[in-house]
Amino acid sequence: MPLRPPVVLIVADDAELMAMYVFGLLAIGFQPVTASTVDEAFMRARQIRPDAVVADIMRSVGSAVDLTRRLRADVLTMHAAILILTDQPATSRQSAFGAGCDRIVLKPCYPDALALVIQEALAARHPPPPI
Repeated sequence: MPLRPPVVLIVADDAELMAMYVFGLLAIGFQPVTASTVDEAFMRARQIRPDAVVADIMRSVGSAVDLTRRLRADVLTMHAAILILTDQPATSRQSAFGAGCDRIVLKPCYPDALALVIQEALAARHPPPPI
């Protein structure tokens, strides 16, 4: 019996970027779901309980760090691997990791490379049971 594909909530305030990741991750075997604001992402995450959240939201109300804090504080969403996409190499790593972010991914990042980082984050957060 095959395992279900990992559900990945993609949060972006850029529609073109979101579409690229949705189609790319879908082709690779993930089950992408989308949101375009922090509030929408938080509500959707509580409903679907994604395996991973990929957040690239800096221009909308709230930020990826704000979303990370909210997800980590909620019992329904605290288990998800959280990746923050950014084009700012000087992004405050301390605040992102302090909020509970698993990985910071620098853009540009193609979907196949993002898929590898998601898989690594999922494996680190949920290691397989010992044999």
